[in-house]
Formats: sequence, C-alpha cells, structure tokens
Amino acid sequence: MANKKKNPPENTNAIWAAVITGIVTIIVTILGLPPLIEKIDSLLNPTATPTSTPPPTETQTSVPAPPFLETATQPAIIAFTDTPAIPAPPTLTPIPANGVMIAQIKSNYLDGKAPFRATFRAGSSYLTFQNSSVETCEFANVCSYTWDVREQNGPTIHGPVTGGSEFSYEFTKKGVFMVVVYVCRGQACNFTSVSVTAR
Repeated sequence: MANKKKNPPENTNAIWAAVITGIVTIIVTILGLPPLIEKIDSLLNPTATPTSTPPPTETQTSVPAPPFLETATQPAIIAFTDTPAIPAPPTLTPIPANGVMIAQIKSNYLDGKAPFRATFRAGSSYLTFQNSSVETCEFANVCSYTWDVREQNGPTIHGPVTGGSEFSYEFTKKGVFMVVVYVCRGQACNFTSVSVTAR
C-alpha cells in the first residue's frame, strides 16, 4: 500500500485570522449602532423614572465659607497693562530757506576766584541750509549777537547788550552765573549759554 501522507493545511493560520477579524468587525459594527448604544447605556446607567408628583421647590440655604475664604470680601481683579509703546519714528523737519542757526559759545574762564574777568566768543556759530551747505558767522560777518549775564535760576544782572561775536564781563561777587548769547542772521536765530562759577 502506498503511503499516503496527509499534508497539513498551509493556510490555516491565515484563514483563522480572517475569520476572527470578520467577527470582530461585525460585533463592533453592531455595537456602534445608535439605538443599540442607547439601549446598552440605559441598562448600564438606570435613571429614575419621572413621577407625576411636582418637583420639590428650591430653598436657599447659606453654606458657611471655608475659613481661608472668609477674609476675602471682594473678587480678585486682574489688571492688564499695555505693552510699552513703540516710539514713533523720527520726523524730518525741513530746514527753512533762510537756514537754521546753531549757536556756540567758548570762554577763557568758566571758574575762578572773584573778582575776575572772563571773555566769551560766539564767532564759531553757524547756519545750515537745505542744500547741506554751512555758513560760519565768524568768516561771513553776517550774524548779530546779543549778550546777557544772569544769576543761575535768577534774574538778569547785566544786559542785554548787542555787539560783536566777543563779549567780556567782570564777575565781582561769588555765585553761579549763566552767560547767554543770542545769535541771529536775518530770521534765523538761536541761543546758547554757559555756566560760570565765581568763588
């Protein structure tokens, strides 16, 4: 007799995996149906059936606050602050046709023992024009100068004196003084000052 061997099924594992996957898919699909989900939910979470008696009326009762909340009398307030403002870009101011005066002052003494005489010069003041040209008062001789001397944060004690680009003054008493010069060329005027201390 011929030996007949039984060949084991080669695809048995694949068939069982397909069957199990199919069964699980069917169960998940059935359980996912909305009417079935509602029925299962009502069985697992029973609710009291409404009766014909009216619901009880609500009464207000005061519940004591926990001790850590008794001190709070007002709700917390959250304040919002604006972010720092971004500065506006600088604006360009056009230079007038008659120019802009830049007043400057120099002195041989800014500090000394009273009495002393100090000399002040403003000839290095200048004008700037729209076309970027510069005209120095010292060389053009077109600027006028008005000088005065003041007590610091006080009244004018000398002047105003109209004159040239050089001014001299004798400081005879102790104190701090301001020497001011107004420089003009036509309508273009400006001023500057310097502090002098007499000891």
